[in-house]
Parts: sequence; C-alpha cells; structure tokens
Amino acid sequence: MQAGVAANRTWHSKDTSAAIGFFFSMTLSGAGALFGVVAAASRATTLMGPLGIAITLGMLAYGISQWAKSKESTPFEQWAKRCYFGNANENPKVHWIRPDQAHIAIAELNAITLGLGAGIHFRLRLTGLSSPDDGGLIPGLSAPVYEQCLEYRVSLPYFDATRSAYRWAVTIHRRGDETGNQSLGGEVIVEGEWNPPPVLTSASERRAALKASTRPRQPDYKENSITPRVNLRTVRSTDGSPMPVKDIQGAIVLLLESRHYNIEGATLSLTYWPDRDVQDAYAELSTMDFL
Repeated sequence: MQAGVAANRTWHSKDTSAAIGFFFSMTLSGAGALFGVVAAASRATTLMGPLGIAITLGMLAYGISQWAKSKESTPFEQWAKRCYFGNANENPKVHWIRPDQAHIAIAELNAITLGLGAGIHFRLRLTGLSSPDDGGLIPGLSAPVYEQCLEYRVSLPYFDATRSAYRWAVTIHRRGDETGNQSLGGEVIVEGEWNPPPVLTSASERRAALKASTRPRQPDYKENSITPRVNLRTVRSTDGSPMPVKDIQGAIVLLLESRHYNIEGATLSLTYWPDRDVQDAYAELSTMDFL
C-alpha cells in the first residue's frame, strides 16, 4: 500500500520512471504477501516452496522501490519543471510564467539553495501485532496492525532564535474541496511561527484565500496526535563550520475506521527568514501529497 501511495505521488509529479518502478514494487509486494499467506496456511518451512517465493518477491520489491526512489526528481529538477522555461507537466499544474509569480519562483529557489527542508507524506505505520485470538486471516496466528498517518517535517538551516523567523502550516483537503493552485479548500490542522515579519508572501496569500473545508460529523483524525516535536541540532557545513538546524516534525493519525473519512490530500507550506531584518530575503516552499 505504501508503494501504491508513492506510485500515485510520482505519477502526479510526472516522474514516470519512478511511478512505474513503485507500481511494480507494489505488485511484487502484493504477490509476495499472498505467497506468504499460503506458506503460513500450509505451515511450509522449506525455502523451495511458497515461503522462498515470498522472500524472493519481497527482496525484488524492495530493490525496485529503492531504484524508483533514485528516479524521483531532485528539488532543483522539480523547480526547473515549474519555472518559466519548464514543461510544467505536474498534476495539478504549477508554472510560474507571469511577472507577478516571479517572487514565488525566487523564494522557492532560495529555499533549495539554502537547503531548506520540508516534506509531507501519507504513510502506513506498523503499531504492533494483533492477538492470536482476534480471529485474523489465519486462525491462531498474530497479524500486523497498521495505522494511516500523515507525516510532516520541516528543517530550518542556519536558525538563530534571536534573528531568524518562520511560519508553517499543514492543511488537509477533503473530498469536495477546491484544489486549484491559487485558492485551496481545506482545514489547517496544525501550524506554527516564530516572529514572522508583516510581509505578504505567496503562502500567506493562499492562507487568506483558503476556503474552509466541510468537517465530517465524526472526527477523521486524532486530535491528540497533531502536536509537533521540535528539536535543535548542530551539523557541520561544507567548510567545516558548525551550522544550527531547527527540526519540526510530527505524525497525525488518521481515523480510517470512521465512515465519514474523506481526506484526500494534504499541503505543507513553509516560509523562512534567516534574518528577519531583511524582510524581502525569504525562502518559501509548498509541497503536497495525495492518498
């Protein structure tokens, strides 16, 4: 299922080779799981039978998945696709071709050059094993238990609490929300900031134009899972000097069992000022993922 999500994401970004690789990885993983079930049901232990086939297919699926990851666009390649001279073949389409979009292209290029990190992905997370008495697929055997999460991360290089500033937000999009590039419908479920200057950016314009999502009668995510984790660390830059980095990350647990569950995508937006006194020198990223 995780390979399927990756295949969908890379297909939307038109990384065709990566999408095909993830699709084959998903297929091989599914086939390996089926042979694993057969091996467990027949209590086969020889590697020449279903168990051996399951292991082989699993290893092939992992290898193809790693190859597919290497075929995904780098941040610079993604920026090149979206710039004035790019082919803008993503879905939804992002193409900075008007003069009033120049600040968006410059801000995203600043983010890449600075090494600003931001990512958001839907992912299945293993939480444990079920009880053998729960009546799983194979009676008497435990089964893995998963939960669907929306994971996000932000990394701010050269962060200085006395002079840096930032603003970030995670927005979820439900079925029926508008999904254009300029005005997204959705619900901001977690956000944060640190002394942001009063500067109008592309992300703040989208936030102001956000059309509120229709919330379901029953919650579709766990309210107590939205709190992010914040960490300060120091790494060595290319010239050997210490570089402070602030990391913000979290994993929002989605309630798949709710019959009103209709989350289809999510957006992470980030604006960062290494020096808030230079208000026009900011980096900005906006990234999306879809279920």
